[in-house]
Amino acid sequence: MQVKKDPRVTRSRTQIIDSFILLSGKKPFASITVKDITKEAQINRATFYNHFLDKYDLLEQVVSEALRSNLGCNSHPDIKQHLSTEDTLRELFISLIRFEKTLDSYSDGFEESEMIDLVIHSHLIDILSSHLALHKPGIDSSVHLKLARMLTHALLGMTRDYCESSQAESPGDYIDSVLPALINGLDSL
Repeated sequence: MQVKKDPRVTRSRTQIIDSFILLSGKKPFASITVKDITKEAQINRATFYNHFLDKYDLLEQVVSEALRSNLGCNSHPDIKQHLSTEDTLRELFISLIRFEKTLDSYSDGFEESEMIDLVIHSHLIDILSSHLALHKPGIDSSVHLKLARMLTHALLGMTRDYCESSQAESPGDYIDSVLPALINGLDSL
């Protein structure tokens, strides 16, 4: 049985998130207070705290939802299960590049950058662990986790490298040039 959500609760949460995003475009995260958010959203503090623990929890959830949306986790999860490991890594990389472009409004300091990195790591490890468990069932689950962590670090390193480079090539061309080595090792080159 599916429980229906109260539309007022959904509307309040959306108002809080929209207000936070609007404020993030106007001033640094460190300067934004819960009072600023509640004033912008035209809600009281109790309503804010019914949805979020504090502004850091709000940031984490906003980033998490944006990341999941960019990675395609919110729609058609069955399609993702049928992709090869190579195609999954390619899609994740291109999605991360797209996501990086949305980060500027959320991340202006070390503390929020650290939180954003933790959210990204967590989601990628979950996605890749699940993928490996599905496509490589003969491998021990502890090895799936190690491999998922390794691939997460590789993807994030390549994402940073791509974003810091001149970007003369498309994200697809960039990942396609290194993906064979990532999948098959350096000896495959």
